[in-house]
Amino acid sequence: MATPTQHFNLPSPGPTTPANKLGAELLAFSQAIDTTLKSFDYNGADPALVAARVAALEAWKANIGPRVAALETVATITKANIVSNPGTTVADATKLRKTGDGYVSGYLLLSRTSDFEAGGIVATLPLGWRPPDVREFVAYISQGGAAQPVLLQVRGDGGIRIWATAAMANNRTCSANIQFATS
Repeated sequence: MATPTQHFNLPSPGPTTPANKLGAELLAFSQAIDTTLKSFDYNGADPALVAARVAALEAWKANIGPRVAALETVATITKANIVSNPGTTVADATKLRKTGDGYVSGYLLLSRTSDFEAGGIVATLPLGWRPPDVREFVAYISQGGAAQPVLLQVRGDGGIRIWATAAMANNRTCSANIQFATS
């Protein structure tokens, strides 16, 4: 009686196969092996081409590994790492992440007890966490009421500016989600 193999479920002679049936079961086993091996034939492709393709895939895999690891590497900074100018507070909720390839993203929350000066630098990002040039984001200011959109700029020197059409009243907070590449 044929016994199936563990991985490919091929019919093979079992320990109870009678001698007069052994030839038929060995033939069935050989044909099953042939069919299984044919399924690995890549539709009749030249074996040298298949080997070259496998070698190329292995090289790609070895090459991509460090790049994927770099993307997964994440550093974070919080309010303690961001220099705030006098009158500005970087809130606890601020958290920025940077991947190993230099992509910065996160949430920035700033507040002031006096007016945000339109165009004035309110805080500065540390070295290594700055874009190569100016990046602009829609941010929102509020004072317990409806939030109003403003323009938040992150400059190449790390300076963070807030632009609005008029002076922004006391005790305002400014929040923004930012993302940019550092190079």
